[in-house]
Amino acid sequence: MTTFEEYRFDQLRGEATELGLAVVDAGTEVAEWRREVGPKSKWSAHTKLTEHSKFKAFEDATKSLEAFLHRHIPEHWGLQGWGFRVSRMGEDIRWASKNGKGMGGQTTTIDRQRMIAQIGTWVGLIVFSRRKTGIRRLAQLGLSVDELTRFSFRIHRCHVEANGFGAADAYANVAFQGLLGNFAGPAYSASIQDCYNEGLGTADNITRFPAPWSAGPTLWTRLRKDKRIRKLKGPAPKYSPHSPPWRKYGEDLSKSGDKKGAGFEEYDLVLATALALLKPLPNYKGVRQSYLLQQSGTYGIEAKGWCGASAVLHRVVSELDIGNLPKDIKDWQVFSLADELGSHARIVAKELAVPVVE
Repeated sequence: MTTFEEYRFDQLRGEATELGLAVVDAGTEVAEWRREVGPKSKWSAHTKLTEHSKFKAFEDATKSLEAFLHRHIPEHWGLQGWGFRVSRMGEDIRWASKNGKGMGGQTTTIDRQRMIAQIGTWVGLIVFSRRKTGIRRLAQLGLSVDELTRFSFRIHRCHVEANGFGAADAYANVAFQGLLGNFAGPAYSASIQDCYNEGLGTADNITRFPAPWSAGPTLWTRLRKDKRIRKLKGPAPKYSPHSPPWRKYGEDLSKSGDKKGAGFEEYDLVLATALALLKPLPNYKGVRQSYLLQQSGTYGIEAKGWCGASAVLHRVVSELDIGNLPKDIKDWQVFSLADELGSHARIVAKELAVPVVE
């Protein structure tokens, strides 16, 4: 743990635990009082006023915790509209979008141990999100942990997207939205300090070991929204963040026993290759020409473009649009009456190729 992390934990621990315990005390009072007064149909006017007062205290305690979280949640996570919705029976609080009324989110039971562990997890996600992970891989893709990137994570068989300065930051964002599910609570007899530390440990593991990820949402958007690509290939096809074009590659490679999520790396590199090919191209005008593109063996395929590099781009984007992953771009050859025979395309692709490990 760095000096900064230790400072932040010491700075936030006292206020966070105090607010969490206040929520538990207020919720417990509501729950116990509701059990004692019996069914609501038999309440007197005085009983209804008492219930309103106790529930208001529960809401106010939860609002204070909500305000604390919003002061420290990174702004780029986009959780400004998130908040708590409290149970009328005092049994739990729910963290979700639309001030607690949105779909998904995360529910925390009104229990001292579970609440403090959850508080520790939230604080840990906020502080550990500063970790710089995947620096080399991002650099290979022309990205950086110093710029905001949109990531796609595979969680079980689903995909979710989130913004972050690096994979750890974006994955902490995912966890804060409750998309990883509810975390196992500590033992009933655990001390407040132990519960808080257990929550920190959960956040530590989440940010240290993010799920398999792709920078596809960022790279795909840059590629397909470029006016030269739109002129070359037409408008981009729409995709669902829960079922993106790169989805099957991570799953297929993981099933075959290869490195978990390695297919996402390969897919990202193809996108990065296409962006590198695109970068030096001018904004061509006029009619595209036909090129013969030889990908492998003795067979060729037609590709349209204004030069050899743009013809390669046309074919790469065509494959990506239908969910295919172009292979061995560095070996492709482009033939025309007068062009550079795709040499620029092969040079750029070779520089970005994944090294083969024997």
